[in-house]
Amino acid sequence: MSDKKVPLVSVIVPTYNRSALLQETIESVLQQTYPNIELIVVDDGSTDDTPNMVKQYEGRITYIHKQNEGGTPARNTGIKAAHGDYLNFLDHDDVFLPTKIERQVEILKTQPEIGLVHCGYYRMDKDGRYIDIVNFLPEGDVRPVIVLGCFCWSGAPLIRRECIDKVGMFDEKVWSS
Repeated sequence: MSDKKVPLVSVIVPTYNRSALLQETIESVLQQTYPNIELIVVDDGSTDDTPNMVKQYEGRITYIHKQNEGGTPARNTGIKAAHGDYLNFLDHDDVFLPTKIERQVEILKTQPEIGLVHCGYYRMDKDGRYIDIVNFLPEGDVRPVIVLGCFCWSGAPLIRRECIDKVGMFDEKVWSS
């Protein structure tokens, strides 16, 4: 694993035929204020210009092109390739605010009993304008709330790698985009 003073964060971006949106997603990760990020883009068999678009990031990201099987196997492929102490999943049409990772790592570093940290988020329209903010999120043991319906945006949780190692990867029989 990485140096414990500055833990490595692996951001896993599954993508399929979204090269026009993917570039902004990649940039939002590369522009994080946190200094130790590994970005893994898992291309789930895109037939658009995704392979050519990501070439501009050669040496700055890990790019994996695989046969099209869906989002869940793509996420698992990213987990297998990841070296980070913490994992974050980001969809190809979403972006991070610049301090997201830095703020979440600080919480995980100071509170080792916590397995993951989630955060509020903005919803945006197709033109990139904020529609609203979702920031009323439960704290503590959230299991009862999750049973009633998930409150998290898929890109929000920063997860300790050891938690994924303990519970296992995503069930590939369950669909995700």
